[in-house]
Amino acid sequence: MGPTYWLILTNAESMASLSDSRVCVYFSRMRKRGQTVMAAAEKPTKEKLLATLDDIEVLSRELIEMLALSRTQKLPQPGEDTEILELLVQRDKEFQELMQTAVEQGRVHQEMQALEKEVEKRDSDIQQLQKQLKEAEHILATAVYQAKEKLKSIDKARKGSISSEEIIKYAHRISASNAVCAPLNWVPGDPRRPYPTDLEMRSGILGNMSNMSTNGVNGHLPGDALAAGRLPDILTPQYPWQSADVSMGILPPHHGNDFGLEPPGHNKENEDDVEAMSTDSSSSSSDSD
Repeated sequence: MGPTYWLILTNAESMASLSDSRVCVYFSRMRKRGQTVMAAAEKPTKEKLLATLDDIEVLSRELIEMLALSRTQKLPQPGEDTEILELLVQRDKEFQELMQTAVEQGRVHQEMQALEKEVEKRDSDIQQLQKQLKEAEHILATAVYQAKEKLKSIDKARKGSISSEEIIKYAHRISASNAVCAPLNWVPGDPRRPYPTDLEMRSGILGNMSNMSTNGVNGHLPGDALAAGRLPDILTPQYPWQSADVSMGILPPHHGNDFGLEPPGHNKENEDDVEAMSTDSSSSSSDSD
């Protein structure tokens, strides 16, 4: 039983002036309050406050009733009201302590709510950072893939690279054979390259397209004429020196090897000149470096 119940039992003699029914009711109430005080240690602060308020309410009511009864019956008061007042003061003290505890718990609860809001904010920031990291990962993966592809292309180009010396040799070789430009002393009728000349272009298929009949070659040589190695009458060269060049021009590509054709001006002397020019070019490029 609680301290309140024991305190009332020790002062039972002082309550002799009260009627038996009132005393029974009072003790029954105090017994309930004592049980409440025993279980109060395991209850939350809210229930403790409500129980303390109920005790204060009961004590206040008993004190008021006792004072009213004493005035009506005019019985002596041997100090029972003092005991009730002491109990009331004790309950009020407990109530104040519980109020301080409740205030402290309220402050802690507010701090917890603030921390929960901060946690939610940080969680949102983390999710945003996670999204940005995923985007960065995708961009980096794409960049790495493109870099690998470029490295493969670079390695492939290095493996199949051609030196500048070879390119210069080839350029000198085709220029020495007059395959891209005419010699300085070239005149119409010269069998050396380049050809066709303006006169040959005018007398060729393109120049005679408007003069061809609907039953003509229509821009292509007949199969029998090509097989026989001759030209149609409309494409026959007008100059004697054109016959050999034009005839060789219409032959199939593999006939060139049979007749041992080689570009004019391409001989051993020209090759030696090409090698010398290439060597001079390489040495000049190395000196400039």
